[in-house]
Amino acid sequence: MLNILPALVTCIIWSLSIVLYKRFSRYISVIKINILRLLGSSIVLFIICLVLRQLSLTYGLIYAALSGILALAIGDTSYIYSSTIIGVSVAAPIAYLYVILVQFLAIIYGENLTVSKIVAALLAFISIFLIASEEKRRSTAKMRTIGIFLAFLTCVAWSFGQVVLKPATELASPIEITFIRSLSGFIVLALLSPFLRKLVRSKHDVVLPKGRVFKICLLTMLVGVLDLALGAYLFVYSIASIGVDYTVIVTGTIPVVAQLFASMIEKERLTLRYVISGILVSLSIIMVSVT
Repeated sequence: MLNILPALVTCIIWSLSIVLYKRFSRYISVIKINILRLLGSSIVLFIICLVLRQLSLTYGLIYAALSGILALAIGDTSYIYSSTIIGVSVAAPIAYLYVILVQFLAIIYGENLTVSKIVAALLAFISIFLIASEEKRRSTAKMRTIGIFLAFLTCVAWSFGQVVLKPATELASPIEITFIRSLSGFIVLALLSPFLRKLVRSKHDVVLPKGRVFKICLLTMLVGVLDLALGAYLFVYSIASIGVDYTVIVTGTIPVVAQLFASMIEKERLTLRYVISGILVSLSIIMVSVT
């Protein structure tokens, strides 16, 4: 039981964090949320790199930076924003389809197209159909389209961000890669934030005093450290400890666990179609990863 604890904690951290980011979006903008979480994780990871003396300039860091821009700056911003529009219960299953997409992108590098990948893809398409049909009944056309588009953008950005990590892992250490990913995501997002704030106008449900807003910002940074630093470390540690198959079986349930947290904390309404879609995505993730 203790062997799967790191994977279980990772699953809880990554499932809970997106729900908390959605709650924070009531008080501060989505852009600011991602900037703060990337800043917090970058500071902590930089300190760890200095302590471990693992910070050297290699070509691998270029790939790590590109991964950070794709996955953390573009992907995570889209994910958080999507969750505020259509809810975590819908955004999470769509976004985590990236695991299946990565498997198909790997075919470009010479990996085989297996029966399990085809079945996983079919399960994924069924889950998308269930989500789309439920959203058609519940959301306005414009907001539904924007939210689902952002969730799919997350899926694509995470997929390519994962693919470009492969050369990085061959040329740099895991802690260096994790730090550079966070730092590059932070720098790009901070530079683009003036433009993005005009493009994405946030409407906050609650206006708080500056002192309370400051506390929300600090809390966002703390969750970012747990999400991007501790969560990522425990995921890698779990793979080394119990293997990829068992780690993915546990963390592959994130879409379902995130739905449960969203229901408990944000009071999102869970319909049967949403639950089935989350389970199908989790099954497809486990199927392609384990096999």
